[in-house]
Amino acid sequence: MTWFVVAKHAEVYEELKKHAIVLNSDVKWLKSKGDLAENTEKGLVFLTVTRDDSMEDLYEELRTFSDSGQGIPILIDLEGQVDIRKAIRAGAYDVLPYPVSIETMKETVKEAGRLLMQEKAEPKLEAPKQAASDKKARIITVCSTKGGVGKTTFTVNLAAAFAKQRKKVAVVDLDLQFGDVAMFFDCKPKKTIYEWVKEEYYGQPEKLSGYMHSANEYIDIMAAPIRPEFSEVILEEHVQKLADYLRPHYDVVLFDTAPYVEGNILTALEKSDDIFLVTFLDLPTLKNCKIFIDTLESLALVNKAKIVLNRDSKKRGMNKETAEEVLGMKIHTRIPDLEKVVVTSVNEGNPFVYSYPRAKISKVMYSLAQDFFGKPEKKKKRSLFAKKVVNEGGLV
Repeated sequence: MTWFVVAKHAEVYEELKKHAIVLNSDVKWLKSKGDLAENTEKGLVFLTVTRDDSMEDLYEELRTFSDSGQGIPILIDLEGQVDIRKAIRAGAYDVLPYPVSIETMKETVKEAGRLLMQEKAEPKLEAPKQAASDKKARIITVCSTKGGVGKTTFTVNLAAAFAKQRKKVAVVDLDLQFGDVAMFFDCKPKKTIYEWVKEEYYGQPEKLSGYMHSANEYIDIMAAPIRPEFSEVILEEHVQKLADYLRPHYDVVLFDTAPYVEGNILTALEKSDDIFLVTFLDLPTLKNCKIFIDTLESLALVNKAKIVLNRDSKKRGMNKETAEEVLGMKIHTRIPDLEKVVVTSVNEGNPFVYSYPRAKISKVMYSLAQDFFGKPEKKKKRSLFAKKVVNEGGLV
C-alpha cells in the first residue's frame, strides 16, 4: 500500500514517512495538489491543512477528489483549522491532528486500507434475490424524549419477540452518536451504517448484506457508527433509501432512535407504519413526551403513535390515569418494573425475552408482537412412537 503525502514542508513529510516505514508502507512526497492530479496510482492520500488554506475550497476539492476514485483522502490538520464534520461530509475518510501518534495512525491506516482494497477489487455479481421481494416489512420507529427510559431495551426485546414468531427482523440503530443496539445483542459488527454510506451508497446502495450483522437466525442489525463524529455523514436521504431497500427483505424493520428530534429521526418517523413513544411515570419526562406528541400532531403523524409506559409501578402521586391526563393520549402498553431481570439481560447482552421467557415482562412483549402478526402457529406434536421411529431413521 502506498501513501501519497501532499505537504509543502519537508519536516511534515519526514514525520509521516517514519510512520509509513513502521507500518510497512511505501510513501511518496507530492509538494502540491497539482502533482496529485497527475498521479495515476491509487493509495492513501494524506492532505496537510494549514491556516493559509481556504476551508471552503478544501471541502470542494474533497468532493471532487472523492468522485474521481483516486484513493482514500485523509486530512492532516496542522493548526486545528478543519471542521471535522464538514470534512467528513465532503469526502474525507478521517481528520488527524498533527503530530499524529503511531497508535492513531495505525488504526486509521488499517481501516482506510481495507476500504482501499475493496475499491480496487473487481465488482462481484450478486446472486439474484428470490421471493424476498414479495415481502413488505412493517416499519416501526421507537423513540423517546429522554435518555435512560428504556427505549433501546424495548426495541431489542420487541425484535426478539418478533423473532420468536419466526419473523425476519432488521434493527437499525439511528442513535448515530452513542447507539448501543449491538451491545444489547452482545455483537461487535465490523461494519456500520457509516461504512454503508461511504462505501456503497453512491455505487450500489441496495447492497446491504455486507453491512447487516446477523445477531441470530431471525435478527439482523445495522449498527450505529463507531465514532460520534461519523454521524454527520448520515443524511435524511440515506435513512429514506435504507428504509426502502430493507422493506422488501424483512417482515419487520425497527428503527431505534436518539432521545431528541432531528432530520434523520423525522425521516424515520415519516417512513414508519407505527411509532412507539417510550416514557415512564416521571413528570418532567411526561412533559417532554407531551411536547413530542404535539410535534407529531403538527406533522400529521400522531395517528401512528402508541405510548409505551415503561417501568410501570405504583408511585406516590403518579399513576397511569395521571400520565394519560398529562399526555392527552391513552397508554397503549404497560411494561412492568422488573429491574433485576432487565439489568441482568443487558449486562449479559441477551434480551430478556430469550433469557427470562416466562417473566411477566417477556409476556407483555410477546403480546405486543402478537398484536401485529397474531399468535405463531404451534408445532404439531408427534406421538411417542413417531419420535422413536425418527430416532431410528425410519421416518423421513
